[in-house]
Amino acid sequence: MRNNLLSKCNLAILLLLNATTFTSCMIDVDIAPNSTQSPPLPLPSGPYKITGTIYNYNGPVSWAGPSVPIPSGYVSTVDLSLYNPKMATQISVPTIEIAFADLPNLNDSQAYYVTCAGPNFNVMTFDFSGAMYFTQFSNIYHYMLSYIPATVSQKAYFHFMSKYNTLPGGAGNDRIVDEYFEQI
Repeated sequence: MRNNLLSKCNLAILLLLNATTFTSCMIDVDIAPNSTQSPPLPLPSGPYKITGTIYNYNGPVSWAGPSVPIPSGYVSTVDLSLYNPKMATQISVPTIEIAFADLPNLNDSQAYYVTCAGPNFNVMTFDFSGAMYFTQFSNIYHYMLSYIPATVSQKAYFHFMSKYNTLPGGAGNDRIVDEYFEQI
């Protein structure tokens, strides 16, 4: 009887040791306990604070993009902070639509389509609505400059620039738009 009890105790100790070893193998050392960093979220719809400037030219202007300064010779500017806030509308999980440049309200024919993709919504791209490409503007270029994805504790922020001509075929005036968006 004593041997039987000793065998059961040894078996229980072995089971406990194996269970402890197995449990300790399940700990993921890559995840810090009580981590304050949260994963990026899809780009949120809702209000955005807008800042930046539109540079208006008489006729075309040569500009190689944001790696060089904005060309002088513009005839006027528009302060984009006067158009606050702008409302972003969700089109799909990764894409929002937001009013273009100095338009105060969303107009489907003149809008930015902003998409956050990638494994953690960490890659942003933007484009213009189709109507801007095919019926209103020409010589369109756009440049993504910065993007901070939204998280539980961080608001989304992005900055991009665009250059275009106001008429098809480059027959109008060039505009350079330097626009910043901060989720409110």
